[in-house]
Amino acid sequence: MPKVNPKIFEAFVDPEGGEWIRIKSGTYENVVWRPVDIVMGEDNEEGSANMNFRVEFLEGPEFTKMPDENDKQFEGLCGKIILDILQESIEAAESVGGNPQV
Repeated sequence: MPKVNPKIFEAFVDPEGGEWIRIKSGTYENVVWRPVDIVMGEDNEEGSANMNFRVEFLEGPEFTKMPDENDKQFEGLCGKIILDILQESIEAAESVGGNPQV
């Protein structure tokens, strides 16, 4: 799976300490969100699995309006970002000889 350009998203921490993801460029620039209720399905014959999640948005005048609930492009982008973050976590854990905790 191709990685999402890491320059288009970054970690964002709100004033109360909440952890979010901010999209830095493109169609969804300045949308701040985080995945909730992530559920990974069983591996299929191809060795992949379905992933289901909900998205929570950080709202405020300084943030871009949240995308439409049925925006498949945004949904796909969020899924790719989540997978990139999980893959980076696994690679980081493996590089220090540990077991990934994702």
